Parts: sequence; structure tokens; C-alpha cells
Amino acid sequence: MAKGARYTPEFRAKAVGLLAESRSSYSSETNAISAVAKDPGIAPESLRRWRDQSDATVAEETRQSAEDAMAELRRLRAEDAELRRANEILTTASAFFRGRARPDTALMAAYVDGHESRFKVGPIRGVLSESLDCGFLTPRGCRMFRTRPVSRMRAGHGAPARDILQIHSDFFMAVYGYGKMHAQLVAQGRDPAGVGRGQVMNIMRELGIRGVRRGRTPVTTEPAKGTGGRPDPVDGRFEACAPDRLHVAGIAYVRMANGSFGYTAFVADVYARRIVGWACAMAVNTQELPLRALEQAVSWAASRGGADGLIRHGGHGAQCTGTVCTTRVMGYGMLPSTGTVGDSCDNAMAESADGAYRTELVWRRTPFADLKDLELATFRWVSWRGLEAPAPVPGLQDTGSGGNRVLSTSSGTSRLTVREEQKSGHFTMVTTATVELCMG
Repeated sequence: MAKGARYTPEFRAKAVGLLAESRSSYSSETNAISAVAKDPGIAPESLRRWRDQSDATVAEETRQSAEDAMAELRRLRAEDAELRRANEILTTASAFFRGRARPDTALMAAYVDGHESRFKVGPIRGVLSESLDCGFLTPRGCRMFRTRPVSRMRAGHGAPARDILQIHSDFFMAVYGYGKMHAQLVAQGRDPAGVGRGQVMNIMRELGIRGVRRGRTPVTTEPAKGTGGRPDPVDGRFEACAPDRLHVAGIAYVRMANGSFGYTAFVADVYARRIVGWACAMAVNTQELPLRALEQAVSWAASRGGADGLIRHGGHGAQCTGTVCTTRVMGYGMLPSTGTVGDSCDNAMAESADGAYRTELVWRRTPFADLKDLELATFRWVSWRGLEAPAPVPGLQDTGSGGNRVLSTSSGTSRLTVREEQKSGHFTMVTTATVELCMG
């Protein structure tokens, strides 16, 4: 290139790149620079200067990249610390304000006083204001509450509180709840008009004492006020002449490792004696759980000819007799059915499936860790019941194995072919059945 010509940045970059590639072929850096600069007519010092500038640029970019990475790491650590603090605040507050739609001002102030040194007032206010629908006590409100005179009602709690603590200190009377505690106060001479049951309950709540329980009885279904006009074509006779003629549905509860309860909804085909739909959840206060099991049962029936005319028999729980569930059942062409109240045969076959579920799975293993663990175990149990378990109907002999099951009866042979499919992320059972009758 002519002397004094201006070299473009692209040309300089190519020259520096060629020098880097040729460096290993020469004994020294100087020889490499001289050899590379000779062909295009570049001054060796110019190439050396370009190399130094390129190295400086690379070093600056590396340093800037490292600084950006450190800044991002600091930001993520700060965000993680903020999330951890918010989670700790919510954890402590959930136990503090549990069971109250609107936390009492005194309770909120007591929470701030007890956790101010750990979390500070600002973060507590910010986190709980977003979490509680009714908002949280402001710093100004907290200061006003601390300086406010004691109310007449709270001042009247002093003497009853001392008596309650004295009664609660007794080993046997420490089991009293607010009802028996109120009766004990009256027995000791307290005026029932001066100390009511509600006041005793509030005082015990403020003192943090409570009676003992024999154990919470899980409620899987909330009894509905009526059957919603459902007929009872089953009438206690759980039998069908063909598949997809009668399904029974129920909900079972399962104890979890953390002390809570999980719930499993089942739908069973009476003729096939198999689970054709199921779903698991950690709450049962909505109609979503039985609807998910219903969708699986409808898919199973659709693969065999449809659900038109199928009878779906359930219990008296509000989840199964609600308007949403009833509308969905009738929308699929199915007939909703509910048995009589107080009848031992109300939903006997679904309760039998519940008992088998507990005996064969739940009671034979350690408590489930979470919902995913419960779903996986339930899926495996349902698959085993449908594919490998012995025939549950008396008079039938299982002469096959695996997915192809041959059941021999006095009137002939029926062949039931079952196929199972598992998809990632969730479980889907695909069932195909073929019935062959060989009359004897």
C-alpha cells in the first residue's frame, strides 16, 4: 500500500488477526511482525501499534464484561435477599394472622413490635400491604396505637386473664377450650353477665393459649342443602350390563408429610371395575377437582363410543352437586345421579375404591412430600389397577397378564386390551378395550 495511505479499521483488524495466526510459526514476536507486515507493505511499528491497540481493546471489553457480570450478580443477590425477606415476612405473618379476614389493629401492632428488629417497619409494611386484601397498619397508625389509652374493654380483660392463666396452669384443665374455660370461670364464682364466652375466646386468643383437639377430621366434601333435583336411578344397585353405562365418583383425602391434606377425586366404571378418571389437588373447597376427574372419564368414554346416556353417580358433597358440575355433566349427555341421605349404599362403590386406594397405596408408604409426589404415586397405582392387578370381580379368573387381560366366566370369555400412555409434564391414560364373548 502506498506510503501515507490511510488504513481502514477492517484492514487493521485483518492484519492483527493474521499476526495472531502466524505467531506460532516464528521464533519471536519481532520476526512475526516483520514477516506479516512485509507482504502488504505495512510498517512493522504500525502493525505493532495496531496489535497493542487491539490487545487494549480486548482487555477493556473483558473488564467491562466482568464488571457487568458482577453488577448483574449483585443485583440478583439483592433481589434474592429481598425475596427471601419477603418470604420470611409472609411465613411469620401467615401464622400470626391465620384465620382472620381483617387483622385486628392490636394484632398488627404486636406483629410489628415483635419483628421490627428483624425486618424493619418499611419492608413489613410494603410486603403485607400487597398481601392482605384489607391493607396493613401504616407506620403513623402504629405510632398512634402505641400512644393510645387502653380501651375500657381491654382494661376489663386483666382480671379474667389472670384467672384464665391460673386455670390453664393446671395439668388437666390446660386442655380446656374457651367453652369449658368459660364454664370453669363461672364455677369459680365469675358472673356470667360480666364474662361472656366471646370475651373468654378473645382473651385466650390474646394470651396465645388454646384447648387440645383429638385430631382434625378432614372434610372431603361439604354437604349440599339438597340434591339439586337429581334422580337416583341406581337405587343402591351398583351393576351395569356394559362399559360406560354407570360411573361412580368420590373424593379421598391423603395426609401429607407437612401435616396438611391432599385430595384425590376418582371416577370408576362399574362394569369394568376400574378407575377411568382421577385428579389430585391440595384444596377441595372448589368444584375444579371433580371436574378434572370428570374430563378424564369423558375422554375414556369417548374413545369407546361416547358418554351419551351414561349415569354419573356421586355423593352429596357440594363439589359434586353444585351447579357448575351438574351443568358440565349434563352438557356431555350424561345423567347426574345422587343417592338418598343417610343410606349406607349412598355411594358404596366409590367408597370401596377409596378404601382400596388407602389400603394398597396410602397406608403402605411414607407420607407424600408434595402434590407432584401424590400425583405420581396415584398415577402408578391407577395404572397398576388397570393393567396388572388381579380381577376384582368374583367368578372371574385372570388368565392373561400386562395390558392384555382375558377374563374367563361360565358364559364365555371376554378379552380386555388396555394401552397406557405417559406424557411429560402430566399424565394421560389412553385406554382401548375390545370385548369378545364366546358363549358356552
